[in-house]
Amino acid sequence: MKAIDWINHLNMSRHPEGGYYKEIFRSEKLVDNDKSAMTSIYYLLENEDKSAFHRLTSPEVWYYHAGYPLMLHVIHPDGRLVTHVMTADFSGEQQVVIEPGCWFAAELPSHFGYALVSCAVAPGFTFDDFELGTFERLSKLYPDHEDLLKRLCQ
Repeated sequence: MKAIDWINHLNMSRHPEGGYYKEIFRSEKLVDNDKSAMTSIYYLLENEDKSAFHRLTSPEVWYYHAGYPLMLHVIHPDGRLVTHVMTADFSGEQQVVIEPGCWFAAELPSHFGYALVSCAVAPGFTFDDFELGTFERLSKLYPDHEDLLKRLCQ
């Protein structure tokens, strides 16, 4: 299958931070301040698309489904960088948990093809809980990762 096949089959739309997405679940059960208990989306990156560095106030779990390897870069609050390679086979990870407060970004290392994943957030995702990182800010906090930040900040 090609990326366009998944985009059409799943009725995906352009995502504000890059790639394509389709929300597939928003729990009717409410928690905290009237937030959905959980949300889940399909998310697809293709070719040069990237998910720019951002962070959430809730844990997010990424599940790999199809395509080419996907690199998920996570900068922890202490500055530690962990890069997860997500694949469908045993050479990579099929599931990655991102803890709240970590900055993270995703890209295709080949800059070719596509990767289809799902992302689940609990409590559920809202843009109020989303913070997009800028190069200016993150490079001051994490100067050791300047090259990566230059490539993956908007």
